[in-house]
Amino acid sequence: MFKTNQYFEGKLVSIGLESVEGNLTIGVMSAVKIKQTKNNKTGIS
Repeated sequence: MFKTNQYFEGKLVSIGLESVEGNLTIGVMSAVKIKQTKNNKTGIS
């Protein structure tokens, strides 16, 4: 069974697969700029 989660307005997608043989997770990200703010929060634009 596949399970997906989206982050940063859909620019990052986590895809998980659960099977009898085990679990697998992969992350897919579109081309983005990553910036860090003064309070150490990370953002994607």
